[in-house]
Amino acid sequence: MSQMTMTPASEPSRAHGAVPRGRRAARTRLGLGAAALSALALSACGGGEGEAEFAEESAAPEVVGEQVEQGFLYEDISQNVTVTDTLRPERGEIITPTGTLTVNEVQAVSAVPAEEIEREAVTDEETGEPLDYIAAEGEELRVVDLTFTPHGDQEDLYGGEHESGTTSELSIRAGGAQNHLQPLGSQADHRILVSAPEDGSTHFVVSSEGHDQYVDVLTGERQEDDVAAAYYRPVTTQEPHHTFPVDDSEFTVLYNGSEDGEGTVSYDLQVASASLTAWTQDGGWAAPGEAWLAVDWNYEAEAGGGSGAFGIEELAVKLSVDVDGTVTEDESNYQSGSFPGFSADDEVTTFASVPIDTTDVAVSLSGDVRTGLSDPYSLTEETAEFSTEELAISFPLTGDGAAADPSAEASAEAEPTEGAASAPAGGEDASGAGGSAGFTDTDS
Repeated sequence: MSQMTMTPASEPSRAHGAVPRGRRAARTRLGLGAAALSALALSACGGGEGEAEFAEESAAPEVVGEQVEQGFLYEDISQNVTVTDTLRPERGEIITPTGTLTVNEVQAVSAVPAEEIEREAVTDEETGEPLDYIAAEGEELRVVDLTFTPHGDQEDLYGGEHESGTTSELSIRAGGAQNHLQPLGSQADHRILVSAPEDGSTHFVVSSEGHDQYVDVLTGERQEDDVAAAYYRPVTTQEPHHTFPVDDSEFTVLYNGSEDGEGTVSYDLQVASASLTAWTQDGGWAAPGEAWLAVDWNYEAEAGGGSGAFGIEELAVKLSVDVDGTVTEDESNYQSGSFPGFSADDEVTTFASVPIDTTDVAVSLSGDVRTGLSDPYSLTEETAEFSTEELAISFPLTGDGAAADPSAEASAEAEPTEGAASAPAGGEDASGAGGSAGFTDTDS
């Protein structure tokens, strides 16, 4: 366990230990607004309709204690603190390429025993009673309960380090200074005690691959971010596992110039899943206002019938992704080598940059095949083309749930502002697993 005091960059951090000499016990009353301990209760009385009686509950008890330094921080605080309120943020998930940091709750704290933060015990000069520690002047004490969960099998397979070498870090920014707290790698729970200004200017900073996301320490709310926004879409992954119906290609076989049967090439073409994500291993972070669309697709072609060594010499399969008239194409190629092959297959992941508000995507597959066989056989035609109908995939902008493991060059970073703003809730493992072929964009 350790403690930290946040100070402006020009001032040294105060080391933990004895209370500085000359400090007097600070007497503070937590009132209605600050601690939410007193309230007005509305109770209906027996009078006429609409009549009500307001009764004020008992006033909050006076809290007396020794003030900590401004920006005081203590990692992994115990449960032995005086909690006055508990906040559960609506935007408490911070998704990174390596895992998800979840703000489980934020506790408003009025006092902390000296031994819980490894401080020297102090006593009230008037009563001689031991004093707890309270927030610095103009600040509030918060205990932020955090959990970091790596994506997929990252921890088991890589000891907490992401497959691609990608890392995430947790820091805190206050008073113009930013201090590193800990790496975010393995599964871990943390309870961090912070004395933070009431103006909401203190933020946790979650950094990964050159981009920062911010969390308000007082509320636990994640700040809106137009670079990482795709992680927080309400629906980010669709898994149609759609197999396209497509006709076989037929080839007439000749023997010494005479017809001698027929060869066929049959196709198994499938789109397995499509995901919207904020980061890919090859492409980095999405540009502000955009997202990465990742499409997992696969194909298999098999030659049969005919005579001699009828088979596939070359096969090209192209995926077309249409988003509002902008078409992205990605092609996978197979060559058999010295002799025609009887089957060809591949699994491909295609990435395309799309607007962050993309809802409708149309995908299709097409291609061409060249066949061959051994002498003395020949073919009337050696090549054939094939294509599929379009498959419509939708990503609603409203709905519940988001994928647990988002997959997929930071060009901008959001700066923290006072308070937290709303943000929209990502598919496959964050490493962008799967073969990624090159793609080109064309406007249709």
